[in-house]
Amino acid sequence: MNVKTKAIEKSPFPSKKELLPFLGLSDDSTRSLSKLQQYGATINRFTEKHKMLVDGTMPGGLKTLDLGNPIKIGPHLAVNVENNIVVEFHPHGLPIQFRTFPKHLRYASNVLDEIRGGGNTVIAITLTAHFTPFPVEVYIRRIQNIRRSILQLLDRSPDILIVIKTANVQEQPPHIINSASDWYAYQFDSVMRKMFTGINVYDKTAIVESESIWRRYPIPKFNHTMRQKAETRNLHWTDKLLHNGYQNHSFTPEERSEGAFLMKMIEWPKSPNSSVAFRKSSDPAHVRFVILNSAKSFHVGDQLQVMLQMRDFEGHPKRYGGDYLQARIHTPALKAGSAGTVIDNENGFYYINFTLFWPGKVEVSVLLAHPSEGIQTLKRLREERLTRAYFQSIFKNGNIIETTQCNLYLPQTEPLCNFTDPRTGEPWFCYKPKKLPCSARISSTVAGFLTHLFIGEEKLYFQSHINLKQPILPSGTGYIMVEPSPRPIKPFTSLKTSPGLGKCVRGQPVVSPSGFYYKDQWMSTTCNIYHFDTPAKMTDCLRGKKVYLFGDSTMRQWFEYLTQSIPGLKTLDLGNPIKIGPHLAVNVENNIVVKFRPHGLPIQFNTFSRHLRYVSNVLDEIRGGGNTVIAITLAAHFTPFPVEVYIRRIQNIRRSILQLLDRSPDTLVVIKTANVREQPPHIISSASDWYAYQFDSVMRKMFTGINMVFVDAWEMTIAHYLPHYIHPGRIIIKNEIDVFLSHVCPSAAKKFSSIAGTVSSVMEFASTFTVEQMDSDVCTMSSASSRNHGNAKRPVH
Repeated sequence: MNVKTKAIEKSPFPSKKELLPFLGLSDDSTRSLSKLQQYGATINRFTEKHKMLVDGTMPGGLKTLDLGNPIKIGPHLAVNVENNIVVEFHPHGLPIQFRTFPKHLRYASNVLDEIRGGGNTVIAITLTAHFTPFPVEVYIRRIQNIRRSILQLLDRSPDILIVIKTANVQEQPPHIINSASDWYAYQFDSVMRKMFTGINVYDKTAIVESESIWRRYPIPKFNHTMRQKAETRNLHWTDKLLHNGYQNHSFTPEERSEGAFLMKMIEWPKSPNSSVAFRKSSDPAHVRFVILNSAKSFHVGDQLQVMLQMRDFEGHPKRYGGDYLQARIHTPALKAGSAGTVIDNENGFYYINFTLFWPGKVEVSVLLAHPSEGIQTLKRLREERLTRAYFQSIFKNGNIIETTQCNLYLPQTEPLCNFTDPRTGEPWFCYKPKKLPCSARISSTVAGFLTHLFIGEEKLYFQSHINLKQPILPSGTGYIMVEPSPRPIKPFTSLKTSPGLGKCVRGQPVVSPSGFYYKDQWMSTTCNIYHFDTPAKMTDCLRGKKVYLFGDSTMRQWFEYLTQSIPGLKTLDLGNPIKIGPHLAVNVENNIVVKFRPHGLPIQFNTFSRHLRYVSNVLDEIRGGGNTVIAITLAAHFTPFPVEVYIRRIQNIRRSILQLLDRSPDTLVVIKTANVREQPPHIISSASDWYAYQFDSVMRKMFTGINMVFVDAWEMTIAHYLPHYIHPGRIIIKNEIDVFLSHVCPSAAKKFSSIAGTVSSVMEFASTFTVEQMDSDVCTMSSASSRNHGNAKRPVH
C-alpha cells in the first residue's frame, strides 16, 4: 500500500496529537500539506478533506500566516491556535528547482537533527522529482543522510511518526523526457523504498528489523574524534583562540586588528602592587562622597558632579584607582532615576557626572560594586582559565546512555568529539563516550561552575555587606533641590509639536545618558518613546510583523511579556521546556508571528543540543524585509569565558547582520544590551557585573555605525529603583518593550499620543550631549568608557 494512503486512512481528520507539528520536507507536491509542515516537493493534493483543512475553508481550520515567502515555494507556516496545531512546509535542499532565497533551502537531514520529537510530532518527507536529472548515486547519498537522521530521531524519540511519501507518475511531453521521465522517477522510487525498508516509519508498531544494519550509521564528518593542541598563554588574541579550540577559524587582517584594539580598549587600571593586604583594600564604610557646588542653584538640564576619595579598612586614603563603581540619581516620590558616569583619576579620587532631568528633590546613590583589588582577582581568573563553567552532554543509542564532559576547550587527556560548527567555526567539544559514537549526543547542560579559585585573602574582596555592591554614604547632604528650567517650556502631546526629539529610527548615534525614568516610564534622550499601554496599541504596532528574538532568559522575558500583554498572541505548545524554548506565538487575525530561540553554546540551559543553533546561522536563513524584526542579546552566559571568545562570536553575528541588511535594508535589527544583576559571593568568579560591563562595552563598540538599534538595558536597570536582578522586574521589561516597539513603529504618534510634560525640553537639551562633549573638560576617555553607565574613565596624564 502506498505510504501516503496508509497514513491518511489511519486518520482522515488529523488529531492534535498527530499534527503537532506535521513537519514536512518536500517538493511542491507536499505544499498543500505544507501548511502542515513537510519537506520535499510534491504533496499538493493530499486529499480534498485535508486540503480544506489546511486552506482554512473548514470551520476552525488551519490558518496560513503570511511570512512573506513565495506562495508556490515557501517556507510556510499554518496554525490552529484553538487546537494547538502547528504545520510547517519546507522545500528540501538543493538541487530543488525553485527560484528562492538560497538559505531557505536547508537539507532535510540538518532540519531533522534539530527536532526534539515526541508523540505529538509528525514528519512527512518526499524527494524524488527534482533529483531525476541527476545520477542515481546522488540520490542514494541523499537518502543515506536522511535515513541516518531519521534513525537518530527515532532512537531519541521512538513515539514520533515519520511518513515517507513516494514518487508519483506525471505527464510526459517529449521535451521533459531527458530529465523527468517516469522511468527515472520509478528507479529512484525503488531505491528509496528499499533504503527505508525495516525502519519504523510507517506506523507505531514495533518492527523486528528496526535493529538492523542500518542502525550502524557512520559518524558524520564534523563529529569525528580528535585531539586538541595544548593550551598556550600570553598570545595575540587570535592566536590564543587558535590554540584553544578555534582551529577552523581564519581571521581577516581587519578582524585581527579590531580584536587587538578592543582588548586594549577594555584594559583596567592596575594596582601598584600585585598583592595587596585585605586591610589595605577599598572599604566603602570609610568613604564619603561630596556633592560639588552643592550651595548653587540647580536647574533642570544642569550637570551635577560628585567627588569621592577611596580609603582602605584602616581609613587611609588610597593613591591608586581601579575600583568599579555604579551610581545613579533618583527621586523616589516621582519614580524617577538616571545613571551616572564615573571618572577614575587613577589616584584614589573619583568624579561622577549626572544630568538633571526633572525638578524636585534629587538624591544621589553610589555603590562600590568591586574594590580595585577584587577587579585584579577577576582579571587573573579570566586570563588564567579558558572557562569557569563546565558542561556535559548525554549520548544515547537504544538502551545505552553515557554522559561526558563538554566545553569550548578540553584538555587532550582522551579522545574528543568535535562538534565545531562548520559554518561559523565556533568550537565545541565533548569527551568521546566509551561505547557510543559522537553522533548519539542528545542533550547539553551546564554541569556547574568552578569553585575554590581564590588564592590567599582574595575571597575577602568579595564579601556581602562589606565590599560587594555596598553603598557609599554622603558627607553631609546626599541630595539637592532642582528647579525647573528658566528657559520657556512648551509641553508637547505629539511628535509634530516636539521641540527637539524625533521618531525612533535605526542608526542613531550612541549618546550618554541614553535616557531616564520619570513616573516609572523610560524617556529617551534621542527620540520619542511611545508607551504601548494597551493590547490594542501593541497589536496595531506588530500587525503583519515577523519577530525573531534571539538570546538568553532575559530575551525570553520579552517573549513572555508580549504573549502575556497581547490577548490575541497565543503561544503554541511545541513540547519544549517553558523556561528554555524554542517558542512560537502567533496572532492569526493580525498575521503576527513571534519566535524565541536561545542562542547557541555556551548557553547554560539543559536542553536538546540541536536546538542550540548559533545566531549567525539562523540569521543567514532569514530573508528579511520591512515586516521582519530581529532582537538579539547575548552576554550573561559568556561571562565565565575570556573576552576573546565573545569578540569572535560578535564578529560572526555582525557579519550575518551586515549581510542581512545588505540583501534587505528594511529589516529592523535591535540589540538589547546586558543588564546588571544580583551579586552573591558564590557567583562572582563567573558572573560579576564587571565581567558583564566589559563584554557590554565590547558589544557596543563592535556594533557602532551599523544601521540598527540599541535598547540600553544596562542603564535601564542601573537607573531603576528595583534591586539588581538578572531577570529585571516586569516594569523594567515593559519599558524595554516600549523602547523596542517605538523603533518597530516610529510613526506611532499618528495614532496615539506620546508622553508629555515638563521634561520634554530637558530631553531636547540632553540629546545634544554625547559622553565626549560632557566630559571633555574633565578627561580624555577611552572608547571603552564612552557611555553613561557608572563606568571607570581614564584621566589625562
